[in-house]
Amino acid sequence: MRFLLDENVFPCLKFVLEERGHDVRAVSIDRAPAGLSDADLFELAVREGRAIITYNRTHYTRLAREARESGRRHPGVVTCPDLKGYKEFGKALTWVTRLLDRAVEEFLQNGVHALESF
Repeated sequence: MRFLLDENVFPCLKFVLEERGHDVRAVSIDRAPAGLSDADLFELAVREGRAIITYNRTHYTRLAREARESGRRHPGVVTCPDLKGYKEFGKALTWVTRLLDRAVEEFLQNGVHALESF
């Protein structure tokens, strides 16, 4: 699968996902344009066919809903709580592993999924 990690998501997740064979861009590492508005980053993800992993549940849920209501498809949004520190990284890693064990691209498409539900 293809993912775009929003700028505040643990950048280490990029390497974990890549180890599992996924194509991942992380705004904080890959020089994806930092400082883009949420709407512009959402459009970048749509153009590149990447599901977004973000802490910003409110804005990306709205953007996904607006896209769906206008008949546009998007690769999906995966939200997670704003976790801090290495101890919290373990939680995020567990959730991402469960997500990847259960999800396929078709499942993520056009939806908003809470990472902690996996």
